[in-house]
Amino acid sequence: MSHSTAFIDAIDTIPSEQWDALFPASEPFTQHAFLHSLASSGATTARSGWQPHHFCVWQGEQLIAAVPLYQKTHSYGEYLFDWPFAEAHQRYQQPYYPKWLGAIPFTPATGQRFGIHPQAPQWLTVEWLLQTVADKAQQAGIQHLQILYPLATEAVQAPEPWLTRYDLQFHWYNRGYQDFEQFLAALKSRKRKIVRKERQQVAQLPLSIEEYSGDQLTAAQIRRCFAFYRDTYTKRSGHLGYLTEQTFEQWFTRLGQSIVVVAASDANGWVAAAIFFRSETTLYGRYWGCLEDYDKLHFELCYYRGIDYCIRHQLQRFDAGAQGEHKRLRGFEVTRCYGLYHVEASALAAAISDYCQTERQQIDALAQEFIAQSPYLAEP
Repeated sequence: MSHSTAFIDAIDTIPSEQWDALFPASEPFTQHAFLHSLASSGATTARSGWQPHHFCVWQGEQLIAAVPLYQKTHSYGEYLFDWPFAEAHQRYQQPYYPKWLGAIPFTPATGQRFGIHPQAPQWLTVEWLLQTVADKAQQAGIQHLQILYPLATEAVQAPEPWLTRYDLQFHWYNRGYQDFEQFLAALKSRKRKIVRKERQQVAQLPLSIEEYSGDQLTAAQIRRCFAFYRDTYTKRSGHLGYLTEQTFEQWFTRLGQSIVVVAASDANGWVAAAIFFRSETTLYGRYWGCLEDYDKLHFELCYYRGIDYCIRHQLQRFDAGAQGEHKRLRGFEVTRCYGLYHVEASALAAAISDYCQTERQQIDALAQEFIAQSPYLAEP
């Protein structure tokens, strides 16, 4: 049977069951409900500079492949940033935007970026999707096409002239620990003391800490989660963040069982919360907020409670988000992430290629330094 391709700007026109059949069932960020919530709440629109432009492959009426794709007019909210490329184009008076971005908006989490139906024809591969989208971009006059945080198994399938960038994050890996104490026993003495001391400091605060599944929260608690998110963005960067209150409401309504909230309360209610998403294998730390500056509470809610959750629920990995070398002191290990870039039509393609090669070498060297400074007694 012949196939057809199309770019879809409104994901609600795609049957959710067909979209979700292309991606792992438990992975939250590629689910139709997650992406639709972003669009319908106003977070990903042409006005916000995140115009949905999902690439879809059909066989008759059946969706057999898709790439979550956005047409962007800026580089905000990406985390594997390309500001040096954009600034160089500006200096040389060369166009950079609009660009096409294959990514989960505002989410620096590695995951499947190429959805392929299990019964799709054998010719339908990641390499074919990359080449086809690149051809479509060239036909549309788009000079810059990027795929952020794909799986390593997807990244290695990128054909020339796709360029690869590396990024480093710090993830926690479950080595079959029975409880938090067994995890601590695996750490070097100094790191173990740091964790114990920080947890003891939080235990002495006049706060109670509770864990919730997202579908247990009241409307008022969901609004409080959004208020924490917005407050954190305001403190860090001076802007209100990328998401809306409606985004949170829709996520908790549609994906509540994939959300975990750890909240700290005083006599008047919640004073801090960490918000996680989860799959069958991985916990993802996403958002955090606090009304007052309680010493070490961030580490307790965002890291230690997350580790404890993974141990209790036998999850394999804890991705606590981008950046944060301080995580290494607390049992997180350096992990390589990937970005793919197609810039063949750019006037600065050669310079970008050189930049990526140098950057990969530097990041590999830095990763080796971090590996040599492992927080564990022996290499797991």
